[in-house]
Amino acid sequence: MDPGTALAVVSLSFQVFGGCIKGFVLLSEAHNLGQDASLLRTMLNLEEYRFTQWAKTVGLTGPDATLNPRLNQTLAAELMGQLSLLLTTNKLKERYKLELVPNRPTNVSHNDSENNPTVSQGILSHAVSQEARGEILARASFIQAKNHLPKRLWWASVDKKKFENLVQDVRAIVDGLWALLDPLQQDEVTQMMRQVLSVVIQVSKDVSGLQDLQATLNNLQNGAGRNAAPLAVAAALKAARIELQDDEKSEPPSVSMQQAIPMTLHSPPRTIKVHRNKDLAPLQLDLLTSYVAKTSNPSVGTGLYSGKPVFVEYKTVSPKLKGKLMSRVKNLALLLSMPKDASFLTLRCLGFFEDGDRYAFVYAYPDESDDANATRPAAQPVSLLDILRDPSALQPSVTVRLNVALHICRTLLTLHTAGWLHKDLRSENVLFFPSSAGSTISALLTRPYLTGFAFSRFDSPEAISEQPSANPSHDIYRHPQALGEPSTSFSKQMDMYSLGAVMVEIAEWRPLKHIILKCVDVRNPAVNVPLSAIASVSQWLVREKVENGAARFRMGDVFGRALATCFKGIGAVGDSDDELLNLQQIVRDFERCFI
Repeated sequence: MDPGTALAVVSLSFQVFGGCIKGFVLLSEAHNLGQDASLLRTMLNLEEYRFTQWAKTVGLTGPDATLNPRLNQTLAAELMGQLSLLLTTNKLKERYKLELVPNRPTNVSHNDSENNPTVSQGILSHAVSQEARGEILARASFIQAKNHLPKRLWWASVDKKKFENLVQDVRAIVDGLWALLDPLQQDEVTQMMRQVLSVVIQVSKDVSGLQDLQATLNNLQNGAGRNAAPLAVAAALKAARIELQDDEKSEPPSVSMQQAIPMTLHSPPRTIKVHRNKDLAPLQLDLLTSYVAKTSNPSVGTGLYSGKPVFVEYKTVSPKLKGKLMSRVKNLALLLSMPKDASFLTLRCLGFFEDGDRYAFVYAYPDESDDANATRPAAQPVSLLDILRDPSALQPSVTVRLNVALHICRTLLTLHTAGWLHKDLRSENVLFFPSSAGSTISALLTRPYLTGFAFSRFDSPEAISEQPSANPSHDIYRHPQALGEPSTSFSKQMDMYSLGAVMVEIAEWRPLKHIILKCVDVRNPAVNVPLSAIASVSQWLVREKVENGAARFRMGDVFGRALATCFKGIGAVGDSDDELLNLQQIVRDFERCFI
């Protein structure tokens, strides 16, 4: 192709691209979308964002709009042409019976609430900025200047189902464009989208917008949708966290809940909003039968509740704190009762009951282990700590161990994206449930479930001194500033440190208390260990497992970098966007190890 022809092709491609963006602008900015305006705009905004990210990846939005030579330009131009045509007012009216008009329809009130930007814009309204839109449209000669966007039109009438059909067709074309990218490009763009959407979820305080995003992501199956399910879960958790704010205003709640029900594209967003006075149905102590405590951890066990296998977790609290902690107990049970995506490995809570000075949380067994006609409790779950200290257990391969770390990191990433903290991450709280998948170590380790979420903490000005640790075998997993009765609020960094401690165990494949023997001995529970000694564990782990390359030697460079990232916040602690980005990068790097 001669240079003149190539320039003409690029110019034409950008002109078609600009036509697509003009269509997105007119559709998403138009007045009178109705009561589902924010959801419909969120669906459309996500496709516009996916489309612009594709265009950026192939070079179409660069200064000289030089297309990637490996791209099938003919097919790309054809798909963009179809998209541009689909978004024209004539095609909208002809194919979907959706009509845009320049003036307010007579049946629309001047006081229509949808004209309020805070009500109707949608959570992704700024995913593609007005400035970026204006620059594209100006370059394509659709507007005079980039700050003169097309005048907002009006929908004469909107049939929600037909509008969703339009979005579905737009999505199919955008999916087709994504399919033209090579696998590495697809991965890059997908990761970029995950980061952007994670930030949107993290900073948003709009419950309805988060619910709209959840619905939109649940319906995204291809292209970027390969990894959209965890983000949908995070959006639901964040909406829940906002709806059920903890009574303690001084510290944001780490747990709350909203029942989210899966839906099809053509169904309206359906959610059950559980407010503080609408709790889970109370459970009854006498309906728990055949309870058997776990030998290695008497605070948990299995039993039958109303004849169905359950996992039970007891938490002991001081009687004087019961009233103060009740809201957190309810929130924890409510949040963990939410329906979950398969990638979010936490147990589904059925509710809780009081038993003396203890709260008992009752969980359904994972689906693969559930037996509705059971006459006896299911097999006891096995913790990661149980496996690590079993000398007869077959040592798993690096691949299997890396997969365990990946699943734990994914679940923690979903929690952190929603602004929820675990606060007690350690190998004893990582459980594996025997199932029909097999009883070998490799089969058992395929699905690690995070349990043991903490719902309480104490704030005190006391610094770490020579006071003894209440439970040294637990405290060795905690960040130095999370020991004792800390004055520092718990943060993502502290969870990241605990994740690093568990990852050291995965790398060495033995319990942490044996790994750190040269630093501090916590094997004998009868011996008092000062918190100051336990606080020194952090620096020892950095020196002996990260800086000297021990983790890289055992598990590879990717694992070594991930461990260094987990431990880098040992000094000053604070919550920042970096922590979420760091965990995203760890998950991404681990996932690439399996490509």
